[in-house]
Amino acid sequence: GRQVYIGFDYSMFSDNTAIGFVYPYQDEKTGDPRWHIAQHSFIPWQQAGSIEAKEKQDGIAYRTYPKYCTITAHPQGIINPEQIYRWLLDYVEKHRLKVVFFGYDRFGSYQVKNITESLNANTGWLIQDIAQRTSELANPTKFLQESFATGKITRFNDPILEKALLNAVVKEDKIGIQIDKDKATLKIDAVDALIDAFYQAMYHFEDYGLINDKLHEVERMTQQQVLDWFNNPDSGLLGGEDSDD
Repeated sequence: GRQVYIGFDYSMFSDNTAIGFVYPYQDEKTGDPRWHIAQHSFIPWQQAGSIEAKEKQDGIAYRTYPKYCTITAHPQGIINPEQIYRWLLDYVEKHRLKVVFFGYDRFGSYQVKNITESLNANTGWLIQDIAQRTSELANPTKFLQESFATGKITRFNDPILEKALLNAVVKEDKIGIQIDKDKATLKIDAVDALIDAFYQAMYHFEDYGLINDKLHEVERMTQQQVLDWFNNPDSGLLGGEDSDD
């Protein structure tokens, strides 16, 4: 039942594919803004040769953590885009999530285009491709870094996310910062996905955040929601009482 910002980092070659979830909320005692982060990864093993070799290579016993990752169902061990698409829609439906934003790496393969175009056709989500360059990633990266330092981030005891956070290093250029890794076998995909989600989640409590932008709220509606609102403008779809949807 919560609002959520989603980030998506599709794998290239031996990298994992990750979906990042950012849930804004307020501290019960102080009312201060907080962000709960979570992830789910999809694990390929083709280049490693087997899932056993992949686990040894990455230093993570993936099969031990089905709550936080899914081993690819493809018989050749490559990422299965249909499996990711169905998992995401089922997860959102099961938990009745209100997706505010879906951000993804625009430099992914054609499978990314297939997934995002299917989401665009079958959901009312605001979907945006995010260029993976410092000018676009510096602000959400800095926001995530500072939010950890100031205690504004909460997370599950997820060893896959923890490993990605430990593997991620901050690199700086003339424009700003973004994360990278020191070796190809180190996995930071979950952090990349979260930064894509924070591209808009960082503004959630600001007056100019997406949830306060009524024009974008209409753009996120399905055709049926627009029709319902047109026929009943007091339904709450644009900021009044919560609708039944």
